[in-house]
Amino acid sequence: MHKTGSCVVISVGFNATNDEGGGKVLPEGFGHLIPRKEGEDALGIIWHSSVFKGYGNAGDCQRRYTVMIGGDRIEEAFAYSESKLESLAREAIYKHLGVLPPHDAVCSISYARDSISHYQVGHLKSICGIREALPSTFQVAGASFDGVSVHDCITSGKNAAKSLLQNFKS
Repeated sequence: MHKTGSCVVISVGFNATNDEGGGKVLPEGFGHLIPRKEGEDALGIIWHSSVFKGYGNAGDCQRRYTVMIGGDRIEEAFAYSESKLESLAREAIYKHLGVLPPHDAVCSISYARDSISHYQVGHLKSICGIREALPSTFQVAGASFDGVSVHDCITSGKNAAKSLLQNFKS
């Protein structure tokens, strides 16, 4: 039912000056995903500076981000040099957040093989078939069926529970 993709995770940390966007007010939140239609190598960026303010005695000008690159967008990302990966991460941070990480920023690169699940073509049809074949007193829920995000899994579980309650009431 699933195939998996791999990604490269580049963590970037630095003390920003105003010239590099250090004085810029950063968005609040966890980060963002970058839609495929944007045609970029990056899958998303986590804004650690926003989520974990002051972590490790970080000052107001310290910036920390994690950029995920690869997936099925660029499967050859694992073959890229570390300098190429760092450059791609810097470019993504600058393009999306307007903060330019300096060339001496501390970067840490991790390789996450088979870490991104993808549904194969025909997945929804298969799931509908499975659900139709099950008795009404049995439900399935979770990431394998209705979406991989935490929100999708919670919604899937709630919907399965509602369906079971309706079946037991009738």
